[in-house]
Amino acid sequence: MAENSSNEQEMRRIIASIGDQICDTLDNNFDIHVSVDTDEIQGQKLSVLVNFLLENVRRSISDMHTLTAQLEDKVKERTEILNLVIEGSNDAVWIWRLDKDSIEFSSHWFALLGDINHDQCVRAQHWFARVHPKDIVRLRQAIERVVEGEDQYLRVEYRIKTSSGNYLWILCRGVCQHDEQGEQGETHVLAGTQTDISSIRSFDAWSGLPNESYLREYLQDELESKRPFYLLFFSVNQFDALAESLDNETINALRRNIIQRIMGGLAQHATLARLPNDMFALTGMLGELKLTNLCDALNDLFKASFTLESGSTLYLSLAIGAIDSKELNPLHTDELFNYAWTALREARKSQSICIYDRTKKDKNTRLALLVQELRLGTSNGLVTAHLQPIIDSSNSQITGFEALARFHHPTLGHVSPAEFIPLAEERGLMSLLGDCVLQQALVMCKALLSETGLSSSFYIAVNISAKQFEGAGLAQRILAMLAAHELSPCYLRLEVTESAFMKDMDLVLAELGKLREAGIKIALDDFGTGYSSLSYLRHLPIDILKIDRSFITELDQQSSKEAIVNTVYGLAQLLALDVVAEGVETQQELSTLNKIGAMKVQGYLFSKPLAWVDIPTFVENYVQLNHRG
Repeated sequence: MAENSSNEQEMRRIIASIGDQICDTLDNNFDIHVSVDTDEIQGQKLSVLVNFLLENVRRSISDMHTLTAQLEDKVKERTEILNLVIEGSNDAVWIWRLDKDSIEFSSHWFALLGDINHDQCVRAQHWFARVHPKDIVRLRQAIERVVEGEDQYLRVEYRIKTSSGNYLWILCRGVCQHDEQGEQGETHVLAGTQTDISSIRSFDAWSGLPNESYLREYLQDELESKRPFYLLFFSVNQFDALAESLDNETINALRRNIIQRIMGGLAQHATLARLPNDMFALTGMLGELKLTNLCDALNDLFKASFTLESGSTLYLSLAIGAIDSKELNPLHTDELFNYAWTALREARKSQSICIYDRTKKDKNTRLALLVQELRLGTSNGLVTAHLQPIIDSSNSQITGFEALARFHHPTLGHVSPAEFIPLAEERGLMSLLGDCVLQQALVMCKALLSETGLSSSFYIAVNISAKQFEGAGLAQRILAMLAAHELSPCYLRLEVTESAFMKDMDLVLAELGKLREAGIKIALDDFGTGYSSLSYLRHLPIDILKIDRSFITELDQQSSKEAIVNTVYGLAQLLALDVVAEGVETQQELSTLNKIGAMKVQGYLFSKPLAWVDIPTFVENYVQLNHRG
């Protein structure tokens, strides 16, 4: 019993000794070795075990210090590389802690803005106050979408004002971090980069000149300032063909020479911009200089030849479209550019100068309105077919009518066919217009057969434009209309001009062949005013020659015209073609035609083109008058 008590006391002493020695580790001093002065086996084992544990702790701490040092070196290295990348990329870094409304910008951001004295952290309002008024809403909305989680990344372009008063285009990119911290729940951090993209956004990469985007912004500011200025759009005539014939190196050298000549001649006090497709713009204050003089001065720069690298010389000329902002008073650059492009298109047609003024603007405004109303007029009854009688000169009987398109608008008034028909040709409305007139003509033909005392051999003649032949299907469409109205093809004649055969003769011949085969007669309209090649005339699928009114006017007074008409009539006789003379206005012209031979005639001597409401009365009166005669 005494021995056990002694052993227990010895173990307490050993443990106390080891405990005293371990207390040194409270100061992180693990570099100790525990020793005990005892013969007690259990005490020695405990000492060995503690030393083993201490050795493991020392080893772990050493490894941890080594790893920490390595991590610190890695972080330092990565930080240096990241800083190098950021500096090399010309990007400014920003971190916005939304809960504190605190934005930290890198020094490069303030260098971009030209701020010498600044705080590293600013409030959001400091940033937004410098954003262009037209961009602030777009920027705020983009940020809001990222913060609310609608977009994963922030990417938005905007303009910001520098200390010098200029605006830079900035590409703002960022991502939002959401953390669950604190009593207030989510804390938002928005971070990313701000990049100056002014040179990319505003300047042509090849020439370094301002581009169209820059020009639009610049001119919009000028419009808002109400300062008058000029704007020229110009291009080198036939430059596309020239570029195809020269190699890239030569054509690029020529482009540089063109730019240098303009810069040296006119651009010292103006802004020269490069537009797409090798076109240019020049703008500045007009002052006392007249717009015509400015255009002439620009043209004069190209009187001297250009020398190519091969040593050969080349003479170039310009097409120039010019506008004066004070003359047209546009409100926005879209309107301004439309005027300038229109002017350049007109100039390129003549390869010269077009100054787009208020008169041209009013004309184009009317044309635009006319196109719209003409399209609507074919379906709402504003475009109508009027009928002009065709008379057989041999017996003075009505042999048919020509259907002619007429357009009367409630506000535009009576629009001349000389205005709206070429416009329909140009704007692709001829099929619509032609079908409209043909449909009305067939309805009138049906009514004439049942409501008048005309011979059943009469016909309705309808003009077919060259544009209506574009794409197969014209013959099928016409025959379908005849079938829908239950009319025989013999009641319809189609009048085509010589120009219809010029674009795609094979197609036109095929379509006319189908129509003739169905029983429709074909007239060659305005004969003598076009190509009038006798070599192809005998091959055309036609039945009638119509002599243009220019040969009929004053026919009785000009022997040369009489000789021409006599020749045409003789030619028609040889080819077994009927003849119709257009534009007969006097009894003397009719008498001269009767001397030449029997033919069909039409003109104001008999009647102007009549609306349908006037046709029955005209027919009745004419038949009665002719019967009495």
